[in-house]
Parts: sequence; C-alpha cells; structure tokens
Amino acid sequence: MAGVAGMGLAASGSVSAHGTTDTGGTSGFSGFDTVHIVGDGDGMYTTIQGAHDDLPGDGAGANGAVVIADSYDSSDEQFPVVVDGYADIRGMSNTGTVIYNGDSTKNTFVFTATEQHNTESPMLSNVRLAGGDNAVVVEGHVGATVQDVTIWGSNTGIKVTDNSYSQTCYDNYFRNICISGVEGDGVYVANNTAPHSLTFDNVNVYRAGQHGYNLRQAGADTVVQNSTIQHADDWGMLIERSISLTLRDLYFERNAEKYASGSGNKIDICFHSNGPNHDFLVQGCYFNGMNETVCAIHLNSGEAGEIRNCRFNRYDDGYLIQDEEHTDLNVARSTITTDGREAHFYNDGDTWGKRTRQDGIIMSTDLSTTDGKFEADKGIHDGSGSAPQGMAFWLDGQWVSQVDGSIIG
Repeated sequence: MAGVAGMGLAASGSVSAHGTTDTGGTSGFSGFDTVHIVGDGDGMYTTIQGAHDDLPGDGAGANGAVVIADSYDSSDEQFPVVVDGYADIRGMSNTGTVIYNGDSTKNTFVFTATEQHNTESPMLSNVRLAGGDNAVVVEGHVGATVQDVTIWGSNTGIKVTDNSYSQTCYDNYFRNICISGVEGDGVYVANNTAPHSLTFDNVNVYRAGQHGYNLRQAGADTVVQNSTIQHADDWGMLIERSISLTLRDLYFERNAEKYASGSGNKIDICFHSNGPNHDFLVQGCYFNGMNETVCAIHLNSGEAGEIRNCRFNRYDDGYLIQDEEHTDLNVARSTITTDGREAHFYNDGDTWGKRTRQDGIIMSTDLSTTDGKFEADKGIHDGSGSAPQGMAFWLDGQWVSQVDGSIIG
C-alpha cells in the first residue's frame, strides 16, 4: 500500500479485503463512500473495470473512487473500460500510471450516461493512455472531467458524442492533456452531439494524423484555450455548427502538412461551410505559418465573428480568407500584429464576405449594394455611383453620406 498515505488514505481510512478502503472522511475522498485500489497486491482489484463495477450503488447512483497503483498490469483489462457511475478514477504514480490498450479496434475509456441529462460527474486523472481506438470517449454526459492525462498512439485522442440516453453532452471539462502521435484527430466532437459549454484548457495536440481539433458540432459556448496545435496532417482546427465559440491564447504551427506547399488547403483554423458558425471570438492567438501554411483562418460560413489581439507570422500570402457566405466579420485590426512581410492582410487582397468590418466599421465597399445591420451602423463608401467616398451611417433603412448628406443607393 505504499503511496496510499500520500493520497490521504492511510491517515484516517482503513483498507479491507479486496482493495476496498473506508475513507472515513479522508481529505480528497471525503465525498466518496468507498475507494478501490487496482494493482498487483494482496486484496487489490486486478482490473479497473472490476473495481468500478464493485462500487456501491447502481449505474449513475454508484459512488466511489478507483485508485490505480504502479503495479497495475493493463494486460488483464478487457477494453473498453466502461464508466457509467459517479467514479473518480486516478493514477497513483506522480508521472501517471500507464494504461496500454493493444487493440486498435477497441476504445480505452468510455464514460457513458445512463439517463437523460445525467448530472453525475465522473473523473479520469493522472494516467497515460497508449494505443487503442478512441483513448477517451464521453457519451451523453454532463459534468465529466478528464485532466492530467497523456495520450499517444491511439486512433483518436478524445471523442465527445451523444448516446441512446442523451442527445446532448455539456459542461464537460478537459484540462492539462497532451495528445501526440495519434492516427486520426486529436479531439473529435461528433455531429448531432449538440454540446454546450465544453471546455478544453491546456489540451495540446502534436502530430495528429488528421485534424488537431475536429469539432463537427462545436455547439454553444465551447471554449478552447491555453493550448498548442502543431504539425497536424490536416487542418489545425475544423469547426462547424458553433455559437459563441471562444478560441483564446492558442499557438498554431505548421498544420495541414499533408498538403503541398502553396496549396490552398493549408489552413490553421477553418470555420467550415457544412454548418453555420455564429458569434465566435478568436483572441490572443499566435499563428506561425513557417512559410508553408497558406492562411491562418478561413471563414466559409456564419455571422458576427470577431478576431482580435492576435499575431501572424510567416505565411505565404494573406492571413484571412472570408468567403461570401460569411457576414459581419469584425477584425480588430488595431490590436493585430504581423511580421510585416505580407503582401496582403486578407488573402489575395480581397474581402469577399458581406459587411466585413474593422473595429466595428464596414470596410470600404459599395454601400449602395450592401444593407446595414442596425440603426446607426457605420460604413465607408468606396465612391461608387454619384455618392462621395467616405463615412456613412445607416438610418431609416438607407445609407446617408457623412461627407455631404446624400443618400447612397
């Protein structure tokens, strides 16, 4: 039982047969009725699944912790480990217990809800996951936490999806995770999941065989922050069907490596056209194209995104591409810096989207063919037609030139 005392168990808890510990109000486990120890020792469980299944209570009512000792041998485990109870699963080692799944067709951990809007909060922490299909799957859960985990050699690192009990998956928290050398996506959020308030904090993806983050249904209020996405074979991030998505303090380097240098497919972030993306924020991000990535951000569709406080370095051409399907992009240009070597800020020098803005003002365009969005909206007329070039206001359903008061239209 060496190392258990360091987790606060030996001081006031007692170990009984088969690796069961009565926590007795022990610090760190006071909310659990039982702690089960997994490893190769007297009275310990030999598998994580067995320790989980023997927790008191049924299904979502099960309550307890599973502690994985250094002596744990994952060759005894029948993957996937299915967690459907309120279980706190922790590795005991300071460097993270290694859990090796040698079957590339089977998931390693599956956290699955057993009722609609399951509010139990399982946790996985302090482990290293090697091999397998999806290293961690969160199905239809509310409040699940995965933190302090290293993942490598799997097909996919983290997968978030629905299940037969719940069509939503929200308020799940992923923190301090390193994903490296996976065959597919580092993080994959499946379509039809309808997630809300997913948080990825310091979830870093290196050398993914597909996308770093593949958010097929990013959902509402998802946050990705304080993370690195680097050397993905496909795009750094693919985003669809998002509302109020926040990308904050991220580092991108040399993604989409499978495409030829100069290819228009070399992209760090793509807001994709398969689903709308509304009201996103990209803030405080550092984009390093390494002279190979064509553009940092490609906007296919959506409305009212904002980009601010970012740095762009070493791109072949411009930094942003905005297709005509996207409207009301606001670029806080005064807060954005570059290495100064670009021919154009916008790729090819054009802003194709509708009502593209800088610091809230519609950039120079033919306002006679562009409606305003709201009363007192501001724009810059390009001088087309008889109206003068310069500032104008959207008032009573028409543009009024601030230069001479004429109506533009």
